[in-house]
Amino acid sequence: MSSTLTTSPRFSVIIPTHNRLKLLQQTIESVLDQDFPSDRYEIIVSSDGSTDGTREYLESLDSAINFRWSHIESSGASAARNRGAALARGEILAFIDDDCRAPHTWLSTFDRVFQEQRVDAVFGKAVNRIANHLLPIVYEEMNTFLHGRFNEGTDLPSFLTTNNLACSRTVLEAVGGFDERFLVGAEDRELGSRLLAAGKTLVFDPSITVDHYHAFSFHSFVSHHVSFGRGSYLFLNVVAPEKQLPPSHTSFSDVVKLLQFVGRGKALSRRLLGLSVVIVAQLSILAGYLSASIEGVTDLHEERRREETSAGHESQGTTIGLFSFLGGTVVSSSFGLLSFIILGNVLALPDFGVFMVAFSLEAIVSGLANLGLPTSIARFASELSKKGDATGVAATLRKGLLVQSSLVAIVLVGLWLTSDLLVNDLFVIDLPPPLFFAVMAGVCSSAFFQYFSSVYSIFLRFNNLVLLRTAVSVVRLAAIGAVVVLGFASPISLYLAFTLPNGLGALMAYLEYRKHMRETPSPTATNLRTILSFGGWHTVSQLSRLLITHIGLLILAMFSTQEEAGTFGLGLTLSFLYGVIASAMSSYFLPLAARIRSENEIPPFLLRSFRLGFPLAILCFATLLVSFPLVRLLFGEAKTAAVPVFILLALPLIGQMMFTGISAFFHYLFRPEYGAYEMLLRLTVFAAGSFALAGYGALGIALAFLCAGVIGIAFSVFLAQRELRKLGLRFTN
Repeated sequence: MSSTLTTSPRFSVIIPTHNRLKLLQQTIESVLDQDFPSDRYEIIVSSDGSTDGTREYLESLDSAINFRWSHIESSGASAARNRGAALARGEILAFIDDDCRAPHTWLSTFDRVFQEQRVDAVFGKAVNRIANHLLPIVYEEMNTFLHGRFNEGTDLPSFLTTNNLACSRTVLEAVGGFDERFLVGAEDRELGSRLLAAGKTLVFDPSITVDHYHAFSFHSFVSHHVSFGRGSYLFLNVVAPEKQLPPSHTSFSDVVKLLQFVGRGKALSRRLLGLSVVIVAQLSILAGYLSASIEGVTDLHEERRREETSAGHESQGTTIGLFSFLGGTVVSSSFGLLSFIILGNVLALPDFGVFMVAFSLEAIVSGLANLGLPTSIARFASELSKKGDATGVAATLRKGLLVQSSLVAIVLVGLWLTSDLLVNDLFVIDLPPPLFFAVMAGVCSSAFFQYFSSVYSIFLRFNNLVLLRTAVSVVRLAAIGAVVVLGFASPISLYLAFTLPNGLGALMAYLEYRKHMRETPSPTATNLRTILSFGGWHTVSQLSRLLITHIGLLILAMFSTQEEAGTFGLGLTLSFLYGVIASAMSSYFLPLAARIRSENEIPPFLLRSFRLGFPLAILCFATLLVSFPLVRLLFGEAKTAAVPVFILLALPLIGQMMFTGISAFFHYLFRPEYGAYEMLLRLTVFAAGSFALAGYGALGIALAFLCAGVIGIAFSVFLAQRELRKLGLRFTN
């Protein structure tokens, strides 16, 4: 809007805002209600991608109030402030945030300090005005400590806050404004360091206050401090060295003093709560710092832009997003591991071998019943979801369900017809007929659970998927516990308790599936062929992967004893968690790869996936060092023979974590056959090695597994490098 000012104003009040319309209205009202002459200041609102009606409100304001505004795409507070500063005509730029209210004397106090002290910038404090809410109260206490630590009693105050700042316009222009590589966190700290390094005079005046109305939820409190940590990494490791700014680390002693300061003089219960909040804040900052370090962040603004265009959500494709998903997955898988631990203790080694043979048979047949559909559907539907095509997503899901149902029926009939061959002719280890029928029920429930669960990854609802898996794992653990307590422990009863909860998971996932159904056209043969073609290649890959994981038990069932099968089963059980993590990473990265929009985004995607997977792999590798005492603790001395088997099975799974992005990259290129080639190579090496080393029992099969894994990873990297060369790219582009 145009302004009625006829001369340059003394102040330009700049308010960056993002989707806080109600708070913004109160901020503007407070700035209008100043005892400073209204013709000597202007108000500039810089809307940073607001979608809550802010734009319409700003358009409705009367131009007589010396008001202007701008709208930029979501770019962060630094960019919004710079946009406001570019529009300003005042001698002094006064910054206030959209969740603050200025007192009646705010501008006149700034004016007095500038006239009396001849300074370049003045800043004050923000005082929390949300009563009876622990998080904002403690947040203010932490800021009060930092002001006292870095600002009071010094001529070089360094804890600058931009929600209550006035700076000479010429000075801000001279130092280059706010660094737009920052989003929220450390951008004000960086500006203060740059002003001091340029020899500018900064003054902290605690009497200049604004009222702060930042209402935190626990989630937003954690996210806020994670952002601080990421911004701190960018400042300390990228921007400060680049601009030769003096480092300003917060020492461990400062953290200790902060813990002593918060809640001082309060009741013991209140102080303990405050300390808990401070600890959560510091751990969140550390998590943000470490995540940025792992990702090698150099520009948070560019990171968010890439994530919004490639992944659709700023928390996806980051260390925080991945580790949130993996953390939940590990929790749910831990319940599954507890189930296996109970089974390994309740069942004698021969009976555990029978159980594990049935478990492996179900896993392989379930993979055949899936025909790669969960991954195929996730790939195609994610592409449509990226375009906002809800009808296309629903049609794809419905077509997939038609194929899935047909496949399950065909596989179950085939399993029934071959039951006599499998039970009586192929296996030395006997599978009782009731257990074989239980395997058929498990195949049905597992196949549909996997299919309907793909809906969550399509819409990037990874945390919902984790909750579903956790619920199934808890039910499974409870069912196994009930069977044991009631005294019905046998391979058959425990197998049913283990596998049937997947049916409950399939039902719960089906309810989510129903939410996304629309009136859709009938499936066409062409579309079905496309899905089946893509899914067919993934079936080869997935079945090969399942065979590599589970055929070892079936080979032992053909040539060895139940004890050897039990030993291998224990090793497989302990490596189970590593396989789940590797599989979860694949589920996480596949829909993100589907959202890559240009070839130039491929190398950053691959590099990020490696950076996220590498520290996780190192952490998992370190856990192998406690294998012997862990097995001794969980299963007893007699079963420590499974430890070498466990280590050999775990190593290739851990290695796979570092290269998960490559398989997602193949799917982005619509070259799922590459994953199939890799898995077929692994399977060939594994099968040949297993039959050659079957005489060495469980240890020989595990050694063949390790060799196949190393060769497969090397082959996958070779294929990825070849495709990148075709595109004129490198991993490090």
